[in-house]
Amino acid sequence: MSVMFYVVVGVVSAVLLYQFSFYFSLLRMRGRRVVDMANTSFFKPKGRVLLYFYSDRCAPCRDMTLLVDGLMLENNNVVKLNVQHDAVLARALGIRATPTFVVVDDGKVSNALLGAQSIKKLRSLLKRVVGKTSLSSVQPM
Repeated sequence: MSVMFYVVVGVVSAVLLYQFSFYFSLLRMRGRRVVDMANTSFFKPKGRVLLYFYSDRCAPCRDMTLLVDGLMLENNNVVKLNVQHDAVLARALGIRATPTFVVVDDGKVSNALLGAQSIKKLRSLLKRVVGKTSLSSVQPM
């Protein structure tokens, strides 16, 4: 076999391992206590919050930010966090790529999604977030 074959297989393997490392970092994130990591006002000891980590230099983040801004108008449980400004929290949670969505339930990470998401998927995630909060914490429009 040609040397080029081994080079291509090596590069593909390296890319796949790099992608799997992101996936496994999301799995390790589940169950972490966020309340201990942050001294910010949006963390409540009880309830659910959807955190959106983004970067100004990320092209998919710019597209997702427009969608998230629209969803923030509909729901008060969505928080945008710039990884450059909130670097301590992003490092503590293990955020290594943007855009990343993190669902915090009663101060613990319950779910995390990496990469650009469809509006349909974000709406379903928000319905689950809003559906499990008390009615008093959701403000009517």
